[in-house]
Amino acid sequence: MGNVLWHFFGLQGGGKSVGITVFAEDMHIKKGYKVYANFWLEFGKIISIRDLMDFKYSNCVIILDEAYGVADSHQTSKANDNVAEVIHQSRKKNVEVFFATQLEGDLYKRIRISAHRKVLCENIGTEETPILKYTITNQYDRLIRNPLIFDTLMVKSTYHLFNTNEVIMPMHLNPEFSFDWIKEIYGDCGTKKTFSTLLNDENKFITRDIGDAVYDLMKAEKYDRVKRLLKLK
Repeated sequence: MGNVLWHFFGLQGGGKSVGITVFAEDMHIKKGYKVYANFWLEFGKIISIRDLMDFKYSNCVIILDEAYGVADSHQTSKANDNVAEVIHQSRKKNVEVFFATQLEGDLYKRIRISAHRKVLCENIGTEETPILKYTITNQYDRLIRNPLIFDTLMVKSTYHLFNTNEVIMPMHLNPEFSFDWIKEIYGDCGTKKTFSTLLNDENKFITRDIGDAVYDLMKAEKYDRVKRLLKLK
């Protein structure tokens, strides 16, 4: 294994999930490495952002679909830097990481420029009869090899291996994000709107509706439900 960072990108339906699944399964079968992903894989295990930040993994493949969820290019934050640092340290633990985003620019720049392999994913067939094309370049945009082509039969034979309809969304990008922190900002905020805004600033997956619900639960002292809702220990 070469401790490679892979960035798969392309429009919806371009074959990103098929590509990372096929690549990861090949490494799993040929190398015997475990595979961890933030979505269901037949041959892998689910990984959360908390697991990633604890990072006790080695000799494995880690797949992060919809990777802007953990490293968004449109914001500079401590959370992004934390993820970047963990990914950079993965090289010392014999780990290959696959990121997938729709646009190449969606991934946080510090990670994006570190990618050893960039894979442009395109469906050159139709939605009913997909033919997927994978163009692989290095970090200098030089072609690594001739594009890979997956015909319709091969593409459809992979569908049972994964389910990206329920990507595991990271609810705590910052390792300091905790129930105690929630209690602290609840005590400091005078209004529901201020509370929800602060939660969204900390984690963009906590929408206004979720923030409002958390505020109401905190007010009612239903703390166990807050922990379940935000996936906090």
